[in-house]
Amino acid sequence: QGSAMADALSILKAGSLLDAQGGSVKSETALNGKTVAIYFSAHWCPPCRAFTPSLVQFYNTLKAKHGDEFELVFCSSDRSKQDMEKYQQECKMPWLAVPHNDPRQGQLSSLFGIRGIPALCVVSSDGRLVTSYGRADVSKHTPEQCLAAWSKGEMLEKTEGGANLWMKIVFLFLAYQA
Repeated sequence: QGSAMADALSILKAGSLLDAQGGSVKSETALNGKTVAIYFSAHWCPPCRAFTPSLVQFYNTLKAKHGDEFELVFCSSDRSKQDMEKYQQECKMPWLAVPHNDPRQGQLSSLFGIRGIPALCVVSSDGRLVTSYGRADVSKHTPEQCLAAWSKGEMLEKTEGGANLWMKIVFLFLAYQA
C-alpha cells in the first residue's frame, strides 16, 4: 500500500495547484517535505459544509505553528467551477486546491477509494498513506496531536465513527436516489 500511496504525491505534483486567491502555485514547492492532507468535499454536501469550518480552524492553527511541516489540498466534487469558488469563499478556505475538473481529482479519489464525502486522507512526506480517517482525527484531537502522530506515520482513529458512517450511508443513498 505504501508504494501505491507514493503515487498520491506524484499525482498532486503532476500539475500546479491553486492558492486561496485562485493563483497558480507550483505543487512541488508547496508540498515537498510536508505531511499532506487531501480534503474531498463539495458545497452541495451538508456534512461537508458542517465539517469545513472546524477544518479551517484546525488548518489555521497548524499553519501558524508548523507551516513548513503541513499542507492541505482541496479536491472538489462540486458540479461547477463557480460552485467550488463559492464554497471556498463562503468557508474562507485558506488552503491549496486542485483546479476544478482537473483529472487529478478523479485519480486521487480512485487511489484512496473515496466512496463518500467529506473525506480527509493524510499522506506522509514520503508518500505513505497515514490515514483515511483524518476527519475523525480532526474532530477528536488537537491539531498538534494530529500532526505529531501523522508526521510519525501513525493514525489516531481507526474508523470514521458509527454515527458519521451511518450519516454517510444515508446521504449517499439519498443522493443516489435523486
